[in-house]
Amino acid sequence: MSVPKYDRSEGKLQVAVKARQLAYTVLTGLKSEKHIPKSQRWIIGSDLKNDALDVYRYIRKANRINVKTYEDYTKRRDYMIEAQNSLEALEADINLAIDLGYLKDLSMDYWQELIDETSKLLIAWRKGDRKSYAEIISDAKIFQEQNVMHQIVHELARLNDFLLKQQIA
Repeated sequence: MSVPKYDRSEGKLQVAVKARQLAYTVLTGLKSEKHIPKSQRWIIGSDLKNDALDVYRYIRKANRINVKTYEDYTKRRDYMIEAQNSLEALEADINLAIDLGYLKDLSMDYWQELIDETSKLLIAWRKGDRKSYAEIISDAKIFQEQNVMHQIVHELARLNDFLLKQQIA
């Protein structure tokens, strides 16, 4: 039995598919010397390529983490944040290249569409993780609060001992 269309949702891996599509589009679009002059290829061109590849790599790294602990969750979340940061850097680099008069012959609307879709899917994935792992997050916060309370009690006991010694002396 199939899931009704209105009940379907994007798979988490869909963000990896979009990120790969974005990286492929950027890499193939920058093959030719006509889009970025040779003198600027190692400056602007390499940044564009590296940012696009970083988005894909961070998403893949995040997807490989099987969350069982709070540390797993934070590592996965950190990779997602790095992917989002790389997307923003890619968008800024593209805008700079356009302002400098490069990338004229490329379909920038398509590139922007891929960036927007990847960002939207990435944000949705992070929100889904927050819901899915709410219990792990909550347990970790309780543990941290208990640890802080234990440290406070320990420091109060040390202070009490110090004050008692001061009274005796």
